[in-house]
Amino acid sequence: MSDVTNNDDIIDTRDLIAAIDALAADIEEADIGETDENPDAWEAWKRSHQADVEQLAALRKFAAECEDFDDYSYGVILIRDSYFQTYAMDLADDIGAIPADVSWPLTCIDWAQAARELQMDYTPVTFDGVTYWGR
Repeated sequence: MSDVTNNDDIIDTRDLIAAIDALAADIEEADIGETDENPDAWEAWKRSHQADVEQLAALRKFAAECEDFDDYSYGVILIRDSYFQTYAMDLADDIGAIPADVSWPLTCIDWAQAARELQMDYTPVTFDGVTYWGR
């Protein structure tokens, strides 16, 4: 399982679920010592693992937004807003919308407009301040 961050161009919700489960398990299994004998152990652990605790909170918040997608647990592809135009270009190529022997005027496609039109079928969700699109 790889880390899921809001720097990723594409996120599969199955990877998001796995990242949450793995990080939560790591936090739950943390050996912080006996809290009765050392009441500061938990606070010390939290300070030293603050990034993990914050990442888990961000992942859970993102997942809560994504749970409205019908296929959330089966895998929804989420595309970062800044990557969406490239995604649209790749999708057009993958489905054969652009012939292999492409020439003018097909080389003059307004990809920004094509991406905006494709986005109409997608729903935005936010991951720690970054917009992703899924459907």
